[in-house]
This record gives sequence, structure tokens and C-alpha cells, in this order.
Amino acid sequence: MKIIFSILINAWILWAMWFFLQWDPTKGLPDWVIISPLGFDMWQTLLLGWVILWIMNVTIRPIIKILALPFFLVFWGFVVFLINGVMLYLFNYIINQILNIPGMSYQIDGTVNFIIAVAIFTILNMFYSFLFNK
Repeated sequence: MKIIFSILINAWILWAMWFFLQWDPTKGLPDWVIISPLGFDMWQTLLLGWVILWIMNVTIRPIIKILALPFFLVFWGFVVFLINGVMLYLFNYIINQILNIPGMSYQIDGTVNFIIAVAIFTILNMFYSFLFNK
């Protein structure tokens, strides 16, 4: 059951980052998007993104946490933010460079948008951890 919730939550996190980074209530939706389906339906893009995030969370995230362990004691909030930033950067690299799936790309335009995406990713992951971990 936890895997099903993980699927839904991670897909929702990707959708939330996509939505909040393109939404501007004063100007409407801009031309760029954080997840560009380009031939993929949005749900296919989100599910593929979830699969990649799940694999990264199972394999890469524990290694990064162990490497950052000494810094958790002093800079807990910043280290979590930094780890999530590394995970989003690796996610971007895996989708665009390693997999290079025709018709699908993942991009975050600009440093400010990347920081906002990492903040959204961090807050929603903390919410997920709070709800589903004992």
C-alpha cells in the first residue's frame, strides 16, 4: 500500500512543481513549462518521472544522505534543501541526457525557478514523510 501512495505522491509532487512554476495569477500561464510532454500525455510524463524519482530515492538518495551526514547536525534545513536540489539536478540530467526520450524533456528555466522548484520539492517531501513515516 505504501508503494501506491508513493506513486501518487511523487507524481503529485512533479505536477505541483509544474503547476506552481508556470502559474502567474496576473499574467496567466506562460509559454514555457517545467515538464514538456511534446508528444507524451501529461500522465505518462508524470508516471515516467515518478519511476525515475523512485529509483533515485531508493538508490542515490541514501548515498547522498550518508555523505551529508556530518552537516545534518549543524545545518539540518539547509542540507535537506541541498540534497533535494542535487536530486532535482540529477533527475533533470537523467531525463535529458542519459535517457534522452524523444518527445519528452524536463527543464527548469533559471536559477530562481530552480530554487522555487527545490523549495516545493522539499516542502512536499517533508509533508509526505510526516504523513507516511512513523
